[in-house]
Amino acid sequence: MKGTWYVLENKSKLLSSLILYDFGSEQFGIGSIATPQLLRKQGHASRLISAVIFEIENKHQRPTLFLYSDIEPEFYENLGFQRLPADVQRYKATTCMIRGSAIQKFLSDKRATPEYF
Repeated sequence: MKGTWYVLENKSKLLSSLILYDFGSEQFGIGSIATPQLLRKQGHASRLISAVIFEIENKHQRPTLFLYSDIEPEFYENLGFQRLPADVQRYKATTCMIRGSAIQKFLSDKRATPEYF
């Protein structure tokens, strides 16, 4: 699966990065979110994720964004994502989260959510 890498940098110093997957039909996945350990808790990942969300939401009519949280989901809830209910989660070790206007479709159907990406 191909995606587009986004990076946040300052004076050529990598602050945070992520990959955005376009699944078609106005659906996107955000994955591989990473910030160097010494630079964490400074808002870099939040700024990068927010910028990518802003870009997608301004280019598309009704986008739906997914991500799999391997950290505390509250981090992403602060960015407008919500957890899918436990009964539609595909995996136990990670939490699928969603943001978008077409969210109802995904809240009740495990098959509608993307596999881990």
